[in-house]
Amino acid sequence: MGSIPQQQHSIATLNSLADQIKDLAAKMTKDLEAANLPPITLEADSPIKYASLPGDLFMTRQLLEDALKDMWILSQGPSESVFNYVHMAIPDASCLNILNQFDFWNAVPVDGEASFEKIAEKVQLPLEVVSRVLDHAITMRFFTKTSPTATSVRHTSRSAALAKDEGLIALVQMVLDETGPPMLVLPEALRRYSQGKKEITKNMKETAFKLCHSGGVWGDFENSWDFIENDGVKEGEVGYEKKSKGWRQRNFVRFMAYIKDLFNTEDIVFNAVDWAGAGDVTVVDVSHSPTKSYQRSMLISSPARRLRRPRRRRPRPQIPQPLHHRPRPPRSRARLRLLLPHRPTLPRLLQNTQPLRPAARRRRHLHAEMDPARLARRRVCRHPARPGSCLEARCASCVYRLCGQAGTE
Repeated sequence: MGSIPQQQHSIATLNSLADQIKDLAAKMTKDLEAANLPPITLEADSPIKYASLPGDLFMTRQLLEDALKDMWILSQGPSESVFNYVHMAIPDASCLNILNQFDFWNAVPVDGEASFEKIAEKVQLPLEVVSRVLDHAITMRFFTKTSPTATSVRHTSRSAALAKDEGLIALVQMVLDETGPPMLVLPEALRRYSQGKKEITKNMKETAFKLCHSGGVWGDFENSWDFIENDGVKEGEVGYEKKSKGWRQRNFVRFMAYIKDLFNTEDIVFNAVDWAGAGDVTVVDVSHSPTKSYQRSMLISSPARRLRRPRRRRPRPQIPQPLHHRPRPPRSRARLRLLLPHRPTLPRLLQNTQPLRPAARRRRHLHAEMDPARLARRRVCRHPARPGSCLEARCASCVYRLCGQAGTE
């Protein structure tokens, strides 16, 4: 079928994937040893993350992860792998969210163990709930038992990482508890607002977030910023001490600080410019980061190199005026300077706005327009070409608006 040679596709099998996983694991171990990075284990005293991934170590890890995913599918079969994923995806997420929300991490000592009873007392949940949650968490390698029938648990490296790092706790909270519920109603939002249309809706009220937060248990909030700012447990209810109004904001600050450390965003700034050759410079934080630690971390070592936020200036308000009362430039330039502090243009007339005048002129102008007594005194424009009434004959701009000529009383 043509002269182009067909490239043969190698079919993955359990044995071929096992060989690939073995080679990639050996290569990754060798690279870690060459970089003097301590190995990661499942024990509680293990490092919580790789300090760095030099060279092609990152790509090696990604290839190893892909091979492990293929092995997971082949070991179960296509149908069973889908069944097992669907069967466990939501329970796994729910279990992790419960562990995180009720702080199971700090209910167990990092270097010891705790019984179910002590954990239940610490997290203020019934013993049966704690037992079932922990049994499921152990299958996810959060905590472990000394034996299948034991009624106490100790940390694994996975659960210990959350006990040691508040930023990781904030990430789990942000993803599962704040972005998770709207994502579950995303199919319904797409059916209501996007199905059968060529483009996605631009209306902020037609989103999965608003559909989820339109009343009920999740409250009524306009957007995510409104949600994290105003949601909270009311005073007198259980959990008010930790989840009063604004607790999601405080959690978001820790989450952003964790992301900064995770991706080493400071190094991007420090290495992007030759600071030694830049001389006396000022670094300006235009992102308005909510964390003071981030602001401090952006300080350059030299005293002349400092972080400074740009000063926000409030825009001067524009005073809308009736379009029929918009002044037109008179023929005489002398009268123009006396009557009009500016020369109106067509775009300004169409926008129904007028540039600000000096304070005294603005007050006098508003007084002339808003005084009911003056509005009641209507004069007649006597121009022969276009006679008619005007709001104020002595206001030449009104006369010009009617007839385009200087009128008389």
